[in-house]
Amino acid sequence: MNKESVENRASINTLCCWMDREGLRTLWDISLWNNDIWAGWKCIEVPKQLTTEWATLLDCLHGMVPTRMRKRDQKGWGTSIRGYAVSLGYIKLNEQPYVPPNLAPW
Repeated sequence: MNKESVENRASINTLCCWMDREGLRTLWDISLWNNDIWAGWKCIEVPKQLTTEWATLLDCLHGMVPTRMRKRDQKGWGTSIRGYAVSLGYIKLNEQPYVPPNLAPW
């Protein structure tokens, strides 16, 4: 969860500058959608010298996807669009049935 910001990675600075000039500034700009369902990243034709940086960017974005095509993401818990608060998160957690923890990963 504590990932470094993609735009702060020195290894893709040249790619970021190129993408900015091409108008590719957000995840929406490089996202591929199929009937309002995210289908992956667009096959962007980047200059040959930037293909390694493009692969690095896609690697950085692994596991990060836009959740909706037509609606912007909002901070909140569940269906509530009230302000984001940790206390609301605890309320949502307490509403969940008890599930014994899986200690195997630890």
